[in-house]
Amino acid sequence: DALGILTLAIENYEADDILATLAKQVEAAGGDCVLVTKDKDCRQLLSNHVRIYDIRENQFFDTAALQLKWGIRPDQVVDFQAIVGDKTDNIPGIYGIGEKGAAELLAKYGTLDSVLDHAHEVSGPKRRERLLNGREIAHKSRDLARLKTDMPIVVDWNAARFGPVNAAAIAELCRECGFRQLAKRTELLAEKVAGDPVVASAELAAP
Repeated sequence: DALGILTLAIENYEADDILATLAKQVEAAGGDCVLVTKDKDCRQLLSNHVRIYDIRENQFFDTAALQLKWGIRPDQVVDFQAIVGDKTDNIPGIYGIGEKGAAELLAKYGTLDSVLDHAHEVSGPKRRERLLNGREIAHKSRDLARLKTDMPIVVDWNAARFGPVNAAAIAELCRECGFRQLAKRTELLAEKVAGDPVVASAELAAP
């Protein structure tokens, strides 16, 4: 609030669902959306108009990067995670099948349901057995991995513009928390925001 950045929250829902809903709204309106997150779940939202920005690595992640990293399309991300799992999000996946194996299966069969329906054809007795026994957990994992894109959110995009910065409030917060370096950076931000908020906000986020 002190930085003049709009915040959105809906009780009992995770931030990812809000990000997913906003991404779909922006895309439907003909805009371009950049999601600043490291959460792998959001890769299911990638499209020609939706990208992910990794603020730590200072790089964008798009559909081409997804193909290079996981070997799949955005519409296969949920099924991919249902097979592989994701410990950080408590998605179990099918035990013993990693990213390479999941990508190979989806490349051949297209979807999770098709992979499971053809599990008896899969080469390798261990992998075949894991797929045959993993149908239920895979379906549960898919439900956990799929983000909601229909949250009841209406955004006033003019009100969502960056600023104004409340320099006094930021200074007090930094003093309470002992953020000395951040205090110096936000002082510069407060001075620059009136002239060029885009540049100022980028400088605040810079390492």
